[in-house]
Formats: sequence, C-alpha cells, structure tokens
Amino acid sequence: MGVGLVVLAWVIDTGHPDVFARVKLRVAAGLAVLGVLLIAILGRSMIRGWSVVDAVAGLYGLWSLAAFVAAPDPGQQWSGERYQFQGLASVLVYLALYATARTLVETSEDGADITWWIVAAATVPAVYGILQWVGLDPVWDTLLDNRIFSTIGNPNTLGSVLVVGLPLGFGSFVWGSGRVRWVGGAATLIILAAIVGTSSRGAFIGGAAAGVAMVVGAVVWRPPTRVRWGWLVGVVIVGGLAAVAYGPVRSELTGAVDRMTTALDSQDDSRRFHLDGWRVTLVMIADHPLFGVGHERFPDEFPAYRNRVLDAEGIARFSPYRLESPHNGPLAIAVGAGLPALALYLGLVSGSLATLWASAWHPGTKVALTGAVTGHLVTSMFVTADLTSSSMFWMLLGAAASAAARPGVSRGADGQVGESPEHGSGASDSGFVGSA
Repeated sequence: MGVGLVVLAWVIDTGHPDVFARVKLRVAAGLAVLGVLLIAILGRSMIRGWSVVDAVAGLYGLWSLAAFVAAPDPGQQWSGERYQFQGLASVLVYLALYATARTLVETSEDGADITWWIVAAATVPAVYGILQWVGLDPVWDTLLDNRIFSTIGNPNTLGSVLVVGLPLGFGSFVWGSGRVRWVGGAATLIILAAIVGTSSRGAFIGGAAAGVAMVVGAVVWRPPTRVRWGWLVGVVIVGGLAAVAYGPVRSELTGAVDRMTTALDSQDDSRRFHLDGWRVTLVMIADHPLFGVGHERFPDEFPAYRNRVLDAEGIARFSPYRLESPHNGPLAIAVGAGLPALALYLGLVSGSLATLWASAWHPGTKVALTGAVTGHLVTSMFVTADLTSSSMFWMLLGAAASAAARPGVSRGADGQVGESPEHGSGASDSGFVGSA
C-alpha cells in the first residue's frame, strides 16, 4: 500500500488531455480495491476493537450515499468534475483507504511505517518540482505563473501534498535514529524548498499550522528527544544563507513573501476571488442544508447563485470561468452532501486524533501525525481537494484511529520490542521510526 502511495504521487499520463487527475483516480481506485481484498483476507484475525470513530466513518459513507440518491445527475455525482474527480467514487476510495490503514496498522511502529511511505510520496513530487524550478524538467519547459506544479498538476494542490509530508519528515529527523534521522532531515529540506517553489498561500498557512500543532503536541506529550539541535540550527542557517546568495532562489523567496503580503490586501484579486466564492457557497449550503446540491454539482449550480448573491463586479470576475469547486475542502463537503456530512467528517478527524492522543503510542508518532492531519485540514480550506493528498490524509486518519485497540509497542535501536515511553521502563525513544 505504501508503494502505491508513491506511485499515486508520481504517475502522470502525457498521452491524454487529462495528464494528472484521471490516471491518479485509477491508481487510487486500484489501491482501494487492494485494500478491500486485504481486509477480506486478513480482517477476521486482524480487526479488533472497532470504535465509535469507525462508526462515524461508516455514517459519513452512508450519508454520502444518501446525498447521491437525493440529488440529480448521477453521472456527474459519481465521477465528479473533469480534471478533479472528487465525486462519490473518490469518497468511497478514501473510506476504503481509511479502513485499510485501520485494519493493517497494529503498533506504533506500523503507524510510523505509514508515515515513512507518505514522506516518500511527498518527496517524489518535491524533487520533480525542484527540477522544474531549475529548468531540468524533462516533460514541460514552462511553469504556471512561475510556480512549480510537479506531477500533481497545480501549484496549490502540490502544496497540499507537500504539507502532509513536511511534519512527518521533520518528525523522522527529530525522533528517528541513525540514517533514518538524516534521511528524514533531507526530505524535510527538500519538501520545504518545494513548498517555496509553489508560492501557495494555502500551503504556507497549512505548513505554519502544522508547525504550531507539533509544538503544542511536543509541550503536552514531551516526547524524548535526542536531536543535536546545534546541527539543525546550523543546517537551517547555512541553507538559508546559500538560498539568499543564489539569485534565482532569492527571487523565488522574495516572490513567496510578496504573495503572503498581498494576501492581507483587501483589493488582492485572489483574496477577493476566494471570499466571493465562499459567500456564494454559503448561500448554496443555506438553501440545501441537509443533502447539499449533490456531489460535484457545484459547477452547475454556481452560476445561478453567483448572479443572485454577487454585485456586477463580482459576477464579471467569475463569468469567464467554470468554477469547479469552492476552493475549500470542508465547504465542498457541505455544499455537495450537506451539513451533516461536514459534521461527520470533522467528527471523524477530531475523533481519530483524540484516539491517537489517548493511546500508548510513541509520543513522537502522535506529534508528527497530529501535525500532518492539522496541516492538511488547514491547507484544504484554501484549495480544491486532490486525490494524492486526500488519499494520504485518509490513510493517516485510519492509522490514528487504529491506536485505540492496538498495543503501544515500539522497537528500539536494538530491534527489541518494548512498551511505549508512556508505560514504564524499558522503552526506547527511537520507536518513532525504528532504526536504520
């Protein structure tokens, strides 16, 4: 399954007009089918202690099906908007990935293994994006408004993928051991550089939120840390000076700062575009609070509401485009399947994290997973959902939810299995990712 996530992040189809989303949906669907087969084969012996959180996930799926039945245009609802594909089929894929992680993850170390695969899946497009940045892209010879898009297809959705991997890579550096630590540190720097290359405000905000969540988590759980912070500070300083000294990178950093600064300007086009789109979406939700307008029917319903809600200037701003989504994941769920679906989704996220917090898992795993989930949730408030980051996110939720019924076991540097650091002596502080 982990290899599948890497393939999902990497795969593109240059022989089809939809280079990115169409082939990724097929890979994600294949992963979901494989997961269901694994559950069927191994489930009886591996599924233990299914919880309220799992019931919430099931209710979310059932409510999504109800919304599908209640709204017209099942074809559009099933597959979703072209180049996006966030219809009911994707909802079922995400639920299957959640269930797969929920079933297969048994220990804190299993959870850490998933984080490693997700770090790898985020690093692949990060590396490709950096190649784009320096003019070494073997497929495309131009960027999108001087912003990298890598194998994901859009700078903002690329940013959402990178934000999921960032706290997990950093967690590997902080709480890993041996070569694992340095591989995690290298991945963190690569992902950070690629985030700068996206110039995505959502990714900047989501990355900052992930950092805050990790700091709070580290204060609360006090995971054992053996990091040589002098090394970390030195790498950051040297890397920062090198970046500033290198003209093209300095230019990109300046552009990223400018984009964040202009976001505070009330006349900024991107800000006004998002706010007006959200205003229209909220009216749509108010008119269809129970089941929404139907999965991915937002583009069809938006024009009439746009003309009703916005002034002439706002209407003119949107008229040239077919707005594919509210550019806000939670609002997209509410407008597509109703407020109950949004409540169940947020309940699943918070319930998974609460389960993780209450478990005996290694504190470093808790902090890193919390950062990744928080970062994705915040970033999703500014972008259209995409298959890669959403698949990573739902697998992380499944891993977190599995912590309730799984023993708090981790392996130390000697390979021996012991208790979590929260449960007495004999614990190892390398349990986050094992040893190299």
